[in-house]
Amino acid sequence: MNRIKAAVLGSTGLVGQHFVRMLAGHPDFQIVHLAGSDRSAGTPYAEAVDWTATGDIPFESAGLIVGPSSLEAISASGARVVFSALPPEAAAPLETALRKKGLFVFTNAS
Repeated sequence: MNRIKAAVLGSTGLVGQHFVRMLAGHPDFQIVHLAGSDRSAGTPYAEAVDWTATGDIPFESAGLIVGPSSLEAISASGARVVFSALPPEAAAPLETALRKKGLFVFTNAS
C-alpha cells in the first residue's frame, strides 16, 4: 500500500518529537523529511535530537538525516503533507509558501 509522504518541521523539538512518534508505523503516512535547525541539519535524527517524548526514538526515523526547513528541501523530498512544529515567526512565511506549492500543512503555530 502506498503511504502519503510526510515531512515534520521542527522535528527535534518536543512537539516535533510527538509528531514523529505519532507518525511512526502509521498506516497512511511515511516520514520522508525531518527538518531541523541549521545546527542539526546533516545529522542522523537519533544524534540530532535530545529525545524526551514517550518511549524510544522510532526506528524508522532514527537513521533519517535531518534536513533544512526550506521550501526547496521539503519540495525535493516528495512530501505531500507537512506537520509543522515551528515557532510562529518562522512558521508563517514557510507554511504559506508550502500551501501555495500545493502541500497540505498541519501546524502547531498559533
